[in-house]
Amino acid sequence: MVDVCDNELYAHAARVSGQVVLITGAGSGFGKGVAFEFAKYGSKVVLGDVNADCVKATADAIVDVGGEAVWRQCDVRDWDQQVALFQAGFEAFGRIDIVIANAGIREIGGFMDVMQDENGLPQKPVTDTLDVNLTGVLYTTRLGIYYLGRTPESQRAARAIIHIGSMASMAALPGGVMYTAAKTALLGLLPGLHASLHHQNIRTGVVCPWFSDTGIMTDAGRAFLQGVPLAPVPRVVGAIFRAASDAEETSDGCVWTIPDDGEVCRVPREHMQLVGGVYTVLNERLARTGPRKKWSDATPSVSKDLAPRLVGSVVSATPVSVVN
Repeated sequence: MVDVCDNELYAHAARVSGQVVLITGAGSGFGKGVAFEFAKYGSKVVLGDVNADCVKATADAIVDVGGEAVWRQCDVRDWDQQVALFQAGFEAFGRIDIVIANAGIREIGGFMDVMQDENGLPQKPVTDTLDVNLTGVLYTTRLGIYYLGRTPESQRAARAIIHIGSMASMAALPGGVMYTAAKTALLGLLPGLHASLHHQNIRTGVVCPWFSDTGIMTDAGRAFLQGVPLAPVPRVVGAIFRAASDAEETSDGCVWTIPDDGEVCRVPREHMQLVGGVYTVLNERLARTGPRKKWSDATPSVSKDLAPRLVGSVVSATPVSVVN
């Protein structure tokens, strides 16, 4: 892994001056901090949050010091509300350049606690955590792809879609089955997006922080973690900023972790891949696909080329450890 010092988190800040940055969950926590940082470095910001008062306060604070911001109340579970947020930014500033899919909630519903209905039969689970932390992120991502694609080529500079994962993306969170499932899914989403979007010069990344003292943490959580170092909010905010603004190709499509109260660690793409045997063939073919090609276009003769290698090669495939 590659350590990223605090003084390097804003090394590429000049790239975001004049860019339009859309942030969900911008009324508090990481989203609010990220909004202030992008505005400080000259970005125009488009802010959404389910709490209208909080997101308005964030936008007003930015405007009061000379920044440019528009806001909309936005429940990310609602496709139409997300469309309205993106459209508001596009109409106000003429384009969207960077999308930070930040909105998220903690575990809700107790997946392991199966309740009975009035007939004594098991009730279906409450899926709010998945709806916000995964479906909402997919909505934001889809809209980001669409609106980033509408930016005139002459105006395309720093473009990115960044997701906010968690260390729960990599390790089980007791009592957080759906939260862990949603955050882990973002790691699965990343390589697919990178394979398609890097050809369009759109950066991708997932920022995975350890527990941090934001509104998502309950009093019970704080009590449980008493004496345990937390990830500093400013460092997480800086990691999100760096993931979006970095100009290096080698850091595109990467995972950025804040595994404790220490420095940001970037996990190189190759550490997130299976290598050896059949996976080497697949990785080579993915690298050849190019923009807008389908998987089927890159694999015209799977039965003749790939199948004969399966018996002898799959057993030699070696997964690379990510983090412990």
